[in-house]
Amino acid sequence: MALFVAAIHSGCTMLSGGKAKSVEPTIRGLDAQFGISVAQHDLEGYLAAYAPTAVAVAGDFPLSGIDAIRMNAKRFLSAPGLVYSVVPEKMEFAPDGELVLDHGRVTVVIDTLQGQSKLGAPYLHVWRKTRGEWKLIFEYFRTLEKEESGRPHKAGAEDGEKK
Repeated sequence: MALFVAAIHSGCTMLSGGKAKSVEPTIRGLDAQFGISVAQHDLEGYLAAYAPTAVAVAGDFPLSGIDAIRMNAKRFLSAPGLVYSVVPEKMEFAPDGELVLDHGRVTVVIDTLQGQSKLGAPYLHVWRKTRGEWKLIFEYFRTLEKEESGRPHKAGAEDGEKK
């Protein structure tokens, strides 16, 4: 997977000016749509961003193709009290403006037997413009970690210990 990301990344340079400025709001809107679709438990709305051949990797768990992503999304969207947000922090644009690397943080809130749990992880989205439409072709986020006070909680780290 690292080779895949490196190969994509090596072909990208940061664009400035009109092309990048015109694409960035579109990609930010697509990221925001994920959260809206999740809030509405809208499976088809959630899947609309993905290309049919998209690959999604959560931690060490790869999903290849829209059917595999659909099966996982059905379980995900059924989680009680689910709130999901994607916050882009940096975008990189291919010189032709047809490919975007979108880096940021994903946050998931769910209800558990112990109360509400907030989880988060860095993410990478790779968007490709095909036939005038932006589609997610690759998604990666590390295994979600519990967050406390807006920061990831490292397993085994106790309050007061150096982290």
